[in-house]
Amino acid sequence: MTPGVVQRAFERLEWPAAELFVEPDRGWTLVQLETNFYTTNTEPSRQVVVLFGVEVEVEASPVSWTWRFTEGKSVWEERHRVVTTSSPGAPLPVGSVSHVYRWAGQVFRPRVDTTYVGRFRVDGGGWQEIPESLMVPGVPIELVTREAAAVLVDPQG
Repeated sequence: MTPGVVQRAFERLEWPAAELFVEPDRGWTLVQLETNFYTTNTEPSRQVVVLFGVEVEVEASPVSWTWRFTEGKSVWEERHRVVTTSSPGAPLPVGSVSHVYRWAGQVFRPRVDTTYVGRFRVDGGGWQEIPESLMVPGVPIELVTREAAAVLVDPQG
């Protein structure tokens, strides 16, 4: 079995799309403050396919995550709102992937795409690397931006 044949199978198989988690988790976030992002799509996945009558086990391991915080309206916006990391982020208080939204009253559809590297083995033999990685688009969520307003309160009532 050649790596090229397995590469094509690797690309046709369905691998897990990352679910995006946002903190605070309420469907909206405040502008001018950091919003935390992370995914739990971190474990390798395996599938068995039959190629030319031979059983081949294919494994895909997440190695990087591409965070798309907005749907940019221009090339400049898209370039500045996309970050690739070797970390899947983490829940607060650890949080390692964040973004600051600048405009209130907007609906954004952030997502995280996963880049997988693959390997395969034939009939339980030794593992071989698949030549090229594969990016799987994540599932977008809806996130609304809001602005907090300061309110003066008389402590005397």
